[in-house]
Amino acid sequence: MKFRKKINLSVITILAGLFFVFSASSVYALYYQYGYSLYSMTYAVKTSGADNIYATAASNWKKAVGTNITKSSTSANRVWTGNYPYKWFGLYQPTVSGGKTYYFDIKLDLTNIANYGPHRGKFNEATISSATHEFGHAQFLDDYTNSRRTTSIMSHQRDRTKMTKPQKHDIDNIQAYRAR
Repeated sequence: MKFRKKINLSVITILAGLFFVFSASSVYALYYQYGYSLYSMTYAVKTSGADNIYATAASNWKKAVGTNITKSSTSANRVWTGNYPYKWFGLYQPTVSGGKTYYFDIKLDLTNIANYGPHRGKFNEATISSATHEFGHAQFLDDYTNSRRTTSIMSHQRDRTKMTKPQKHDIDNIQAYRAR
């Protein structure tokens, strides 16, 4: 009888430990060390026709967490749209020296976004989702690449045709990072 109780207690302890690990990981935030700012940044649009995409993405962050992301023709931070020979939808490229990000480039690959099957017919939404995601990197948020987390704008597995704005998880991560 004592042996059976010890086994049952061991099993319960192991299950409780696993529950703690998995529940804690569901709120785990991934931060990107080469973000730019948590509060305010400017950007210069370098490609004609991209104004609305980036303005909407900036507005998404302003409404969600109050980050003031504004267009300025003199900004060192540049945003682009184009056709690139790579396999990504968007790219955040910080210019870093001494561990500090001095400026960044964001590029959206319109060909890859348009040609990706699930995006067909929802190109505008997928493009805004990608721009919003890239502005997330500028706010120190990292990608969720190999997880099932689809409730984050930072997830590669999100539905870009439906998720165009930061989600609760993203908002919580920004607020937690600001409180550090």
